[in-house]
Amino acid sequence: MRIRVVLVEPEHEGNVGSIARLMKNFGLSKLWLVSPRVKLGSEAYSYAVHAGDVLERAVIVEGLDEALEGVQWVVGTTSIVARISSNLRRVAVTPKELAEQTVKMRGETALLFGREGSGLSNRELDMCDILVSIPSSSAYRVLNVASASAIVFYELWKARTNSEEKRSVE
Repeated sequence: MRIRVVLVEPEHEGNVGSIARLMKNFGLSKLWLVSPRVKLGSEAYSYAVHAGDVLERAVIVEGLDEALEGVQWVVGTTSIVARISSNLRRVAVTPKELAEQTVKMRGETALLFGREGSGLSNRELDMCDILVSIPSSSAYRVLNVASASAIVFYELWKARTNSEEKRSVE
């Protein structure tokens, strides 16, 4: 399972640093930033703690098309899902379902996280092969991007670890 984490127009250094730390926690290392609205400074490195190397290797690009070059599968994250199946753009799987599918994938997968204020645009969602959404309270469905990434990364790590253990037993 090869994962490229792509942050679209990140707005807060703390979130970028937190996501870098979470990536390292769960064995991910490829971070791409699309048109970041902030420079990676001391705040990002402070939040990253021991994952400064992830920030140092981050690839910064101007557009999403460039960030998706060379990937075989594009996963978008969204907090707004369809209420009816005719809106296929908004039909989403859970992080656990995503992880179960991703562990079987060959090639590189791009995992897109949208802007902190507005998420991914409809055009960006249209570029995705699959969408993932984290079920949460109807009182407030939108998670902070770093919190959402932690849940998705954990499920991916768990699926990869279980798959590796299963292969070593066979």
